[in-house]
Amino acid sequence: MPRALTDKTVQNLRPKKAPYMRFDPTEKGLAIKVTPGGKKLFVMWRYYGGPSFQSARTIGTYPAMSLAEARKKGEQWNIWLEQGRDQLEVERELEEAKVREKAKAASNTFGALAEEYFKSQMKGRRKAKSDERDIRKELVLAWRD
Repeated sequence: MPRALTDKTVQNLRPKKAPYMRFDPTEKGLAIKVTPGGKKLFVMWRYYGGPSFQSARTIGTYPAMSLAEARKKGEQWNIWLEQGRDQLEVERELEEAKVREKAKAASNTFGALAEEYFKSQMKGRRKAKSDERDIRKELVLAWRD
C-alpha cells in the first residue's frame, strides 16, 4: 500500500519534464499534481456526472492550501459525489449564500435604516431637510456602520 502524503513529502516534490500526480491513499481520489514549472495543485480525480471517464478537478494550490485543508475539502467533495451532487454547483450555491448574507447584514446597519427612514417617512414634511441634517449629524455619525 502506498504511503500517505505528508507536508514534508509535498514540499519535497520536484518538477519533472512532464506533469505528474502523486495520489493520497487516505482520501479517495485526492492527488497532488506537479507541473513542469513547479506549480503544485491539489486535484480530485473522480467520475463527475456526465462523462463515462475520470477527470481531475482542481481543489486548490499548494502552499496556499495545506494538505489538511485539501483532505477536508476532498472529503466533502466525496460526500457530495455520493449524494449525486456536483461539487462545483454546491460551492457556487454556498458562495451565493454568503454574498446574500453579507448584503443582508449590510442592510441592517443604522445608516441603512436611517436612509430608508429619510426616503419613506420624511417626504412632505415641513422640516424634513433640517431634521435629516440633524439626524445625520447627531446619530448617523455617532453610530457609524
